[in-house]
Amino acid sequence: AAFNKGTYAADILRVSGSGKCEETGGNLKIVGPFWAAPIHDQAVIDELLQRVECEHCEQSLPYPLATAERMVGLLTSMAEELKDVPLHYNLPELAATLRSSVPSQLEMRSA
Repeated sequence: AAFNKGTYAADILRVSGSGKCEETGGNLKIVGPFWAAPIHDQAVIDELLQRVECEHCEQSLPYPLATAERMVGLLTSMAEELKDVPLHYNLPELAATLRSSVPSQLEMRSA
């Protein structure tokens, strides 16, 4: 790695083989490190959901939130995330396995 005038550049990692992606033919890029453990504490999310959703409960927030509906949506999404999924999906292969067409990126992100 090199540090020069406030910029950081990673060393080039030599890879065996062609150094090209089998799918696209593009250059391979090595990134990391990545976090492979859960990123959410389910107990904390559950308690936050309960506090935001319940206006008259003992554990409710002491004041109403203008963004409560958005918070419920975000916390629900976090609670429903799969805990043991791989980091990468090959959408064409997944669609072929399911015998369906490949969804657009917009459809995938808004699912």
